[in-house]
Amino acid sequence: MHAKERLLALFDDDARRKLDRVPTFVQAVNPDFVERNADALFSDPGFEYVNQPFVDAALVLGFDGIFGDFPTAYRHEPVKVTGNDGTKCLMNPDGREYHAGTHYYKGGLLTTHELLDKIRSTIKSIADTRPMKASIDYGEKIAKRIFLVPKTGGIFSRVLLAMGYKEFSIHYRKNSRFYRDIIQFRADLLEIEVQYLVAGGGKKAGALFIADDIAYKGRPMIPPERFLSDFGPHYKKILGIARDAGIIPLLHTDGDVTDMVPAFQQVGFCGVQGWEGGCDPRVINERFPDFAVLGFGDMNEVLPFGNEARIEVHVKDLIAALKDNRHFAIGPSSVVNATMPIENVRSFIRHARTLGVY
Repeated sequence: MHAKERLLALFDDDARRKLDRVPTFVQAVNPDFVERNADALFSDPGFEYVNQPFVDAALVLGFDGIFGDFPTAYRHEPVKVTGNDGTKCLMNPDGREYHAGTHYYKGGLLTTHELLDKIRSTIKSIADTRPMKASIDYGEKIAKRIFLVPKTGGIFSRVLLAMGYKEFSIHYRKNSRFYRDIIQFRADLLEIEVQYLVAGGGKKAGALFIADDIAYKGRPMIPPERFLSDFGPHYKKILGIARDAGIIPLLHTDGDVTDMVPAFQQVGFCGVQGWEGGCDPRVINERFPDFAVLGFGDMNEVLPFGNEARIEVHVKDLIAALKDNRHFAIGPSSVVNATMPIENVRSFIRHARTLGVY
């Protein structure tokens, strides 16, 4: 089995029975890790590099899949606004303000209907699907070695960060028209993106990750009932478009989302990548045997600070809990970063590949 087949087998009854081993998956290998370990990653003259450093890093480390690119599906014009500190700035559709010269979130800018109407009026879908087709075609060329799963952002976290925590809380409690209209706006943009993926890649895309941080640390930020009532109808429609095109819809979220899984299943997600904040793999396996689980590798203690023996025990525990169900891809709960010694990452993958054989 090659990399893409191995990961997609989690979602097909016949292919699942033929799995050779548990797949390995990571969101990304971060630039800080790549920079720190460049010599170890890129100095093997016998390795067939693809000359994309972050893809090459994942290949060298032994991952079957990572998040892939998602070319821009729409154009927009920035809107002039006054930031939270009174300074003038430009607002994009994400509605976020960042600390000067950084990508660190400062607050939400999309706080009035007037601003929402202005930014909405500038959105224009891109008809030329060649960038998406090129991205999917490139992924197909290396799919036997690594599966680049297209990834875009979701609805909930985009609404939350566009409004800012305080405004979101106020309008969420009121279930205001403004709150519902921003949800519709973000859903419309996600639908444009999914339609673009369908037109440019279709079934060849294989799967789609929607990154929507519905939980943070240990807890969901919205209860299942409100997720279903406020966001569920939009997700059902959009994920249905993906499924009808032969694309498997998957979710990435931080935190412990154990109690959210039934809601995720109801709207059409086939699996979640992440699993942190105290999630119990045995509970997940017992309660949701038909739901794909990707991740679960401990990024807080084991991968940064564990020794060989501790890493082996951690992998053994995950494999014992999740392997037999054949709905599991093992990897860090999110990314490989510079807190993790390269020896620890290699040890984790080595044990995962050995213990994960069927």
